[in-house]
Amino acid sequence: MVQIKQNNRTYRETKETPSVAHTHYDLSPLYDDGIHRALIGLSHQTECISFSKNLSAFLPSIDTKIGGMPYVDVSDEWPRCKHDFCQQQMRFKFQTTTDLNTHNLLCFYICDRCFNNQFHSNTWTVRAYQVNSMQRYGANSHGHIDLRAFEGKVQTSYSLPAWETLSLHDHDLQSSFRMMEPSSPEALYRYFLHEHQVQVDIDQVDLIIGGYPCCESALGQQLSLNKHHRFVAQLNNCSILFGNDFCQANQSLIIFCRNSKIEISLSQKP
Repeated sequence: MVQIKQNNRTYRETKETPSVAHTHYDLSPLYDDGIHRALIGLSHQTECISFSKNLSAFLPSIDTKIGGMPYVDVSDEWPRCKHDFCQQQMRFKFQTTTDLNTHNLLCFYICDRCFNNQFHSNTWTVRAYQVNSMQRYGANSHGHIDLRAFEGKVQTSYSLPAWETLSLHDHDLQSSFRMMEPSSPEALYRYFLHEHQVQVDIDQVDLIIGGYPCCESALGQQLSLNKHHRFVAQLNNCSILFGNDFCQANQSLIIFCRNSKIEISLSQKP
C-alpha cells in the first residue's frame, strides 16, 4: 500500500494484481471541507427502470411500459400523422411517468409510413397527461400498437451531474476536485459517486426518469445549462423500440421539456 499526499490530502492506492489496478481514495477530506454537503445539495431523486416482457403490460395502464395498449383519455382520438399527404394512424411505442409538475404521464407514437428511420418532429407525437387513475380511460379509442409488451421494474435512486457538466451546476465544486486530485479529478469524482451509490450504471438500466442526463453530448450540456430546458428521461436501450438497424449501441433517447413543450433527441452515451 502506497500513501500519496497531494495538497495536504492523503489518498491510498492499492494494486491487487499486476493485471488489475484498483485505486482507493480516502474521502474524508470531502467531508472536512463541506464538499460532501454541496454534493448532496445537488443530488436529485431518479427512477431507474429495467424492462422485461410481461403479458400484463399489454393492458392499458398509467405505468411506465413499452408496447401494448396505451393510456388514452376518454376525450382523445387516436393520433394521426402530421403530414398532409399521409394522415394515417400512428403506432403507440411507449409511455413513461415523469416528475414534471404539468403532466405526469407521456405517451409516444410514431408514424410507420413516415418514420423510415428519420427521427424528426413530423414523424412522432406525444400525448401528455396529468392522471392518477384509470377513471377517465377511453376504452373506445383504438389504433396501431406493438403486440410485444414490456413492463418496467422501478428502483429509486439518486443522481448527480456527470463530470462533464458538473461545472455548469457548481464551478467551485469541480475546482475543488481538481485541487484535491490534479492528475485525475474525474476519477475521484466517479469514485465518490460509486461509494455513495449515486452513479447510475446506464449499461444496466433501460430507462432513467428524472435526475440528470447520463450523456456527454452537447445536448446534455445544454440541458444542464439552459433553465428553459428540463431533463425528463433517458431511454438507454432505444433498440428495444426501433431495432438495432436504427439505434446504435452507444446511442440513447433523451426526452426533455423546452418551454413547456416535450421534445426528444438521440444522444451519445458516455
